[in-house]
Amino acid sequence: MRRLACIACLLLGAAWFVQDARAATGVGPVAFDGIAWGTPLKVLEGSMAPAARQPESDTVRFFRRKDKEYRPAGLQPVPTVYAFYQGALCGVYTQPQTAETAESMLTSLRLEYGQGERWSRFGVSYAQWRLGRLVVTHKADRNTGKFRIGYVHLPSDVAVKDAESFIEMLDEPAAKRGYW
Repeated sequence: MRRLACIACLLLGAAWFVQDARAATGVGPVAFDGIAWGTPLKVLEGSMAPAARQPESDTVRFFRRKDKEYRPAGLQPVPTVYAFYQGALCGVYTQPQTAETAESMLTSLRLEYGQGERWSRFGVSYAQWRLGRLVVTHKADRNTGKFRIGYVHLPSDVAVKDAESFIEMLDEPAAKRGYW
């Protein structure tokens, strides 16, 4: 029994080391809920439905999955919108419905990627992680009681130094539709 406990501790320590190493190298996940960043919309059309009735632009389009809901480990399903830039997956916006769910998701992000950059503005608290070409932002609005977590993966034709302007370009139509 003692030997089994020792092996379990070693495995747990190894898993923790891998998580710390991943956070330290700044490499984020290559996919969101099983869909690789950059996957063409054409490949996913059968499992996606438009997320908005408003006219979509040719550059950015929003969809929801028809085949399954995003369910973070141990939590209820979380409303999720997938953003396609020039026909390829580059963003995901999740909308935790309760403070407990949002806090649990924030804790998971911190365990996986470290504390991240934090700031507050006009009653809205933010935490952000830059993981190579992936930028993850947790947003908690005390004014409205709403929570959002955005994942934006920079397409290969966007330079990392231009990340802020790309994120703003993607977030603007998402905010207009209530996703961000």
